[in-house]
Amino acid sequence: PTINRYRDNRVDIVGGFLRHQSSAFNGGFIVAGGVRYDIVKFRLQDKRNAVQTGNPALNITENYEETAVTPNIGINFKVVKTIRAYVNYAKSFFPDSQNVTAGTLNKTNEGGFGWDYGFKVGLFEEKLSFTIGGFYISRTNVGVDDIDEETGLTFRRQIGNTLSRGLELDANWRLTSNLTSTFGYAFVNSQVVEAGRDLDVVGRQVTRTPEHSGYITLRYGWNEGRLKGLSANIGVTYT
Repeated sequence: PTINRYRDNRVDIVGGFLRHQSSAFNGGFIVAGGVRYDIVKFRLQDKRNAVQTGNPALNITENYEETAVTPNIGINFKVVKTIRAYVNYAKSFFPDSQNVTAGTLNKTNEGGFGWDYGFKVGLFEEKLSFTIGGFYISRTNVGVDDIDEETGLTFRRQIGNTLSRGLELDANWRLTSNLTSTFGYAFVNSQVVEAGRDLDVVGRQVTRTPEHSGYITLRYGWNEGRLKGLSANIGVTYT
């Protein structure tokens, strides 16, 4: 039989994380930040030719390292007694070990960065509390298929990019001492920006990322009597 793919890939990550948080004005202003430093060790083997032909000498092995520095910072401050505002920024990385092959070029970690911002509100003596905010997230260095202009052959390049923007609402409403409701809604505009040779998907919604989603739940908890400590829940979600 023809073997199209036979890889044995392993990734080890060693790193450290430093974080600090400070507050002022009796907690009215809070700032927190941190940074991660990671060493990503790839151990890649492409066994397809070796297994296909039965010749172990055709087994391709490659060991290499990538580093990643990913900072983050967040600010949270009181606007009025019942409203706090926040803004956060963070970078990230992802070692996509499943889509890299030993012996090929252009291998690096996937990356990304994002902002989220909004308000946290508590009303009616904190019986109703909700967070409403927005986000802006870019995913970079995604592995995509591209065409070599000189040879016309397809090869893997990490030039893919997606951009996600949207709004989110999450709320908790204590209707009575026994009955609580949670509900929320999200709008996500997540588009493919760069996809190599697959030009048709550029500008389209990212796969498995719903544009609209929402949920509502009701929870009833018994606070006294024989059923004290017992609760019942019912909920509906939409995507």
